[in-house]
Amino acid sequence: LVTDPDSGIGSHILSRAMSFLTLRDNTYDTKPEDGGSITLYYLYKAQNEMKQNNLDTATRYLNQLVGKPKLIVKDWLIEARSLLELRQSASVLLNYAKMKNNEST
Repeated sequence: LVTDPDSGIGSHILSRAMSFLTLRDNTYDTKPEDGGSITLYYLYKAQNEMKQNNLDTATRYLNQLVGKPKLIVKDWLIEARSLLELRQSASVLLNYAKMKNNEST
């Protein structure tokens, strides 16, 4: 949860301990406008979307992270986007094949 890249080791340890304790709360959904943590809000929303097998929306939530949290999920976002592009390409090819099949019958 540390957003300053120049933070000391103590800040990182404290942040790790706080995130360990905070992320255990499954009811954490306080909007940032209502004083909640932006990072935890988006992580919570993304987690719920992943439980519902909604990769697209989970990726959109995680893409809204900023600072260190965004750097941490950067590789995951790249892989998720690749998977989403692959799914979209496969869908286009399947629809094309169906269309060609219907034309030939």
